[in-house]
Amino acid sequence: MTQSRQSQVSLTDTPYYHCISRYVRRVYLCVCHYVESLSPRIAC
Repeated sequence: MTQSRQSQVSLTDTPYYHCISRYVRRVYLCVCHYVESLSPRIAC
């Protein structure tokens, strides 16, 4: 059974977790979009 992030990550120890995870996700999506624009056959 999976666990929620709230139970996995302590916000007192890592107060910037939410911001960093959003930033990483956004960069990943931008890179995927860029790679797919270069060659539509490549998928992320």
